[in-house]
Amino acid sequence: MGDCKKIAGIILAAGQSLRMGKTKQLLDFRGKPLLQWAVDAALGAQLDKVVLVLGHEHHKILAALDCSQITVVCNPDYRQGQSTSLKAGLKQIHAEYDGAIFMLGDQPLVDAAILNQLITAFQKSHAPIITPTFQGQTGNPVLMNRTLFAQLQDLSGDVGGRSLKQTYAEKTVRVPVSHAGILIDFNTPADYNQTLNLTDY
Repeated sequence: MGDCKKIAGIILAAGQSLRMGKTKQLLDFRGKPLLQWAVDAALGAQLDKVVLVLGHEHHKILAALDCSQITVVCNPDYRQGQSTSLKAGLKQIHAEYDGAIFMLGDQPLVDAAILNQLITAFQKSHAPIITPTFQGQTGNPVLMNRTLFAQLQDLSGDVGGRSLKQTYAEKTVRVPVSHAGILIDFNTPADYNQTLNLTDY
C-alpha cells in the first residue's frame, strides 16, 4: 500500500452466545455461517492483515468456516470477557501496523465498502478513533490508532473499547455510512429472526 498506513482487521468472535442459546457464529445467514460474513468483508477490504479471535466451540467453528487467508487465534480466557479477546487479537499485530479495525463477528450487514470508508478516513487523519454513523447513531466496527493499543491492553473484564471511545469522543472522526448495518448485531433469537426478514440490505 505504498506510504499508506498499515491497518489490520481484528474480528472478535470468541463469546458463548448465552442470550442466543446456541453458537451464533454458526447460524445460517443467507446461505453461509454468520461469522463467515465478517471474515469475507474483512478479506474484501483494504486491510493488510485479518485476525479472527475465537474461543467458545472454536473447533466446531473452524470446521465450518473458510479461514485459509486469515490468522486465527484461540483466546483461552474468553469466559473473562471481551477485553481478553481484544488483547489476544492485538498480540498478532506487530509494530509496523498503524491501526486496527475491531469488528464484531455477529454483524453480517457490515460489508467491505463500510470498512473501506473507515480506512479511507484513517488514511487522511491522525485521529485516535474512527467510527461509522448512520442517521446520527454511532455503531461498529471501530478503527483505533495504534497510539491506543497500550490502553486497550490494560482493559479487563467484559469491556471492549467503549471506555476509550468515551475518553476520546472529542477527537473521534465520525464517518456517515449509507445503511444501518453498523447498528445491527445478533444477541437473541428475536434479533436473528428480525434481521433474517430484512429485505433492503
